[in-house]
Amino acid sequence: MPIFHVQTTDSTFRSLGTPAKFDDPEAALKAGVAGAVAIATDEVREGALTCAVEVCVSGLDNITVLRSAVTLSVSPLLSR
Repeated sequence: MPIFHVQTTDSTFRSLGTPAKFDDPEAALKAGVAGAVAIATDEVREGALTCAVEVCVSGLDNITVLRSAVTLSVSPLLSR
């Protein structure tokens, strides 16, 4: 099973996780996206109206093989 490094980064956070075994890069990206959703949820819970988290998957050679962005925004539809 190959080893990939999954890194998540936003304006206030950067993960420093250790490389882990995944079936393929897509499985590593899926795990990274789940973590990014949790980060974005926490930021919105703390009052942010928008949040973007970048997810990068790289091999042990530090070459990025997949990248994605997870975004979350809150748009008030009715104000008092």
